[in-house]
Amino acid sequence: MRDPVFESLGPDAYRARLAAHYGVDLLTSREAVAEVARAELFALGQTLRWVLARRVMKLLGAFEPTAEIAEEALRSLETAGDLSAGPGGEVARAPLRAVSVGAQRWLFAGTLPTADLKERVGGLPTGTPRRLVAVDADRVRRAVADLGGRELDVEQWAGLSRTPPFREWLEELDGRLEAATRFADRAGALRWDDEEAYTASGGRWVSAAPGDWSVLTRARQAGGWKAYAWGRAVGGKIARVPLTWDEARRTMIAVTAAAGGVTVLGVVRDGGRASIALPLALPAAEYRWLSAVGEMKSDPRRVELAEEELGKVGALLWQRLGVRVEGTGP
Repeated sequence: MRDPVFESLGPDAYRARLAAHYGVDLLTSREAVAEVARAELFALGQTLRWVLARRVMKLLGAFEPTAEIAEEALRSLETAGDLSAGPGGEVARAPLRAVSVGAQRWLFAGTLPTADLKERVGGLPTGTPRRLVAVDADRVRRAVADLGGRELDVEQWAGLSRTPPFREWLEELDGRLEAATRFADRAGALRWDDEEAYTASGGRWVSAAPGDWSVLTRARQAGGWKAYAWGRAVGGKIARVPLTWDEARRTMIAVTAAAGGVTVLGVVRDGGRASIALPLALPAAEYRWLSAVGEMKSDPRRVELAEEELGKVGALLWQRLGVRVEGTGP
């Protein structure tokens, strides 16, 4: 699935053209996909996730990004706040947010392309979420204000206070089921044939519909995206409360933890620094908080931080998600 321009220019000239247009080094496929996705969504304003993914893959088809890489990049952008997700598989441009994470250090969230952000703030933000060491804090604040953005602190940006720990989260979902009629129109507009239910055993999805117990389910929709719901059979009928992808991600972790399953995140220590692998997709609030405490550099599935921060990180992830960081916690 190559852009026809590639056929006329050849790989080297095409790579140079893309690098100039998007303002980044396109040698790293994950970063390339993320940057092209930001730029294309910024131009479109709003579209369907699968349309954006296909557009990005077509532009970068010469360098063979897989559908999995494209999907992962879009999910990482959503989690970091670089795009907004809506119902029906829609994605839209996200507003600019600047988050102070230390002396002269900033995180940026929003769909604004990195080349434009670099020109405004006077440095090159990198990674996902994008980070910058900026000597001139006033310039950063002026640029964000001029672009209609906002400056937030870490707690405001992460939103930990807006989501409860995993046991309370499951109780909240059951509370929503008690008022499932409020969500009936939304649930009824979705397809639930070929439904799958999430099981805590091995984190597997199996073909099943909700029964007499509450369960997380998913079903593929027209266009290829998946709808998620928390459901239960009540009085011979199935009550469902639709969930966003981020809510579903939180629910998968909560179901596993409530069943006694413990996910352990591995740690590599080196000279006072620590690197934590993230084999599972953390919910947005915890992911954003973690990316502010540490750094996601070229890989959004690995966070690097000072070794002295491990205790704090381990305590928070255990209390909120039942996820253990190797060598910390109970």
